[in-house]
Amino acid sequence: MGNIFKWAGIGCGGLLVLVVLLVIITAVVSSVGNDEPEVSVAGDTSTQAPSSTPDVPDGKTRTSPLPRGYSITHDDFRVTIVDVTYSSSEGGIFTSLEENHVWAIVDLRLEAIGDPNRSYSYNTIHFRLVGDMGVIYDEWAFVPDGDIGSGEVFGGAIVEGSVIRQVHEDDTNLVLIFSPPFGGSRYLALESAP
Repeated sequence: MGNIFKWAGIGCGGLLVLVVLLVIITAVVSSVGNDEPEVSVAGDTSTQAPSSTPDVPDGKTRTSPLPRGYSITHDDFRVTIVDVTYSSSEGGIFTSLEENHVWAIVDLRLEAIGDPNRSYSYNTIHFRLVGDMGVIYDEWAFVPDGDIGSGEVFGGAIVEGSVIRQVHEDDTNLVLIFSPPFGGSRYLALESAP
C-alpha cells in the first residue's frame, strides 16, 4: 500500500490532508437536502420534521398556542381541554363579577403521566388565561363542585375539573397557560370566544 502513495507522490502529510478533505466532503454531501429543522409538538420529547406536522404550533409561547384537540404534556402532567363555556351568572357560587366581564369555565382533564410510585401535586393557581388584550386572568373563583382545586395524586391518576376565571367580554383568542412551579409555561388555545 505504501508503494501506491509513493507512486502517486503523496507523503504522510499529504495523506493526512487527503483524509481530512475526504471527511469534510462526506459531511457536506450527507447534509445537502437535509436542512429541515426538527420540531417538538405538545412538549413531547420526540422530534418530527415540520412536513409531518404542518402548521401545528409548538405551544411554547403565547403567540403559538397548541390548538384545541391537542394535549399539553409538561411537568409530569398531560392537560387536555374538554370544553369551554362562558357565563355571566351571579348564581351565588362565584365571587362578584366585574363590569364587562364574564366567567370563562374551562373544563380540563389532568393526567399524571409520571412514575406510578411517586406523587405529583396540582393546583388551580397553576392555570391562567390570556387573550389579545394581553391581560393575564389569574384570580380564581372557588366553586365547590367544579373547580379543579388542588391535590396530590400518584402517576397514572386522572383528575377532571374546571378552571374558572373572569375575562373581559371583548377579549379574543383566549389561551390557557399551564405554569407549574419552576417548570416554565405551556399554552393551549381555547378556540371559542365569550
